[in-house]
Formats: sequence, structure tokens, C-alpha cells
Amino acid sequence: MSLKTIHPLALSRLLSDELYLIKDEISVKNNVPQRETAAPAKDENKPEPPSFVYLGENNKYFLILVDQPGETHMNKEDQADLEKILKAMGMELRDTAVMNLAAFPDTDFTQLKAFFACSRLVLFGVDPARLNLPAVPGNQISMHQGVKVLATFSFKEMQGDRNKKASFWNEMKKI
Repeated sequence: MSLKTIHPLALSRLLSDELYLIKDEISVKNNVPQRETAAPAKDENKPEPPSFVYLGENNKYFLILVDQPGETHMNKEDQADLEKILKAMGMELRDTAVMNLAAFPDTDFTQLKAFFACSRLVLFGVDPARLNLPAVPGNQISMHQGVKVLATFSFKEMQGDRNKKASFWNEMKKI
């Protein structure tokens, strides 16, 4: 049974609150008044923040960059080697974020730091200047904006070269 009335005395007893209609500012959806607001204007001069595809979960804010054109993340052999290195450090792949810089050629350090919130960065065969980083000595940890940076050999360069592997490992275990 529905209650329908237009009698003013009945309406005054049923509706005790005052109602106001402000034209073009309130719409009704599912019998609930809702204020309509205009969407904020986009700043057309402000670029969209980048979004990156990476391997791992970045649980320890440890970013690893490789440059392997044609690969989504990195080739399987290098990934297996990286997992062994991380295991020796007491870490897992999920503790890191591994990104292939070949897929994001115009990326710089500022974008990476903002996106990954990294405190450690390892560059496997990536020139620091490519990320607008200052020159850093090879296979030596340096600090840049609160981030430990290690620029080292690519996995391919270290294959079969014990001296390069040893030089890399001596620094990697400090990062």
C-alpha cells in the first residue's frame, strides 16, 4: 500500500524539514540528492607520470636496471644468474624491481626514483649518463639523492670473466 496525498495539512505533518531546490546544482540519483561538481581541469603543461613494467614486487625498494632489447624483462639465463646473486645476498626476486630500460628509452633517474621509491639502484651495463646521473666510477657504490648507485658490467660482459665477476660481487654485497 502506498501513501499518496497532495493535501497541504497532510504534507506538513509528513514533511517536517524545509526543502530547497537550487536549480542546476543538485541532481537526484536513486532518490538521493547529489551535488554535481565539474571535473578538475587538467593541466595540459604537466606531463602524465610514467608507468613502468617490471619484474618483482619491489618489497625492499631495490631497483635493478638492464638493457636487453627484444626482451620484456631480461633473458632467462641472466634472470637465473640474478636470482643466484640475490639468494647469496639473502634476498629474492620479489624483493627487487627489475626493469628493462630498452623498453623505456627516455626514462631518467628522477622518474625512476619517484615511481619506485628506490634506496638502491644497480645498473647492469647501463651508462649512468643515460639516466641523467652524474658520472660514477664503474663497480663502485656512489650516492645520488639518497640512493646507493652501483654501475656495473652487463651480464654478457661478466660471462666467463672471473675478474669482472669478482669485482662486481665485492661491491654488490655492500649495496
